[in-house]
Amino acid sequence: MRQKNLHRDKHGNWRFNAPMPLGTLRAEVKRQLENIIIYQKQGSTAVSPNLNISKTKQKKEGNRLVQLTPRGKLHDDTYYGSIKEKKPGIGELMVFTKRVEVNASLNVENVVDKGVQNILRQRLLEYHNNPSEAFANLDDNPIWFNREKGICIKKVIIRINKEWFYEILCWLVQ
Repeated sequence: MRQKNLHRDKHGNWRFNAPMPLGTLRAEVKRQLENIIIYQKQGSTAVSPNLNISKTKQKKEGNRLVQLTPRGKLHDDTYYGSIKEKKPGIGELMVFTKRVEVNASLNVENVVDKGVQNILRQRLLEYHNNPSEAFANLDDNPIWFNREKGICIKKVIIRINKEWFYEILCWLVQ
């Protein structure tokens, strides 16, 4: 192990052998950092301790193990996922996505799925581009994705552009 990963410098001290050239290492670090989603929740706990008892033949009372169990939705601002988009002048940009309910404050241009986006635009045109009327009372007047199968649109996945996140990544790998 020592021979493979370490070497001695001119002063006789052990030094680490770099796994790849520095330029390649920076590119690999940048690629790995872009795939990391950071989540931080302040305030109440997202998990709670739970006592799990597994019974065995040897022990009548069983093994007792306290494990952390996630409870409900972690946070209102939890990211649903991330996608990469190419923007002119900027290049490839990491864009986070979030699942939200269809309401009057929804910006149709931020909807990820183009088919759903077109359906929502048609709905807006029917109501003369008034989102408060178009997206109100969806229980009585649903937005149909597929009327024959009974699939209606209640929630959509939207883009949340975090350009500051991309700028920090660029700064870290310079």
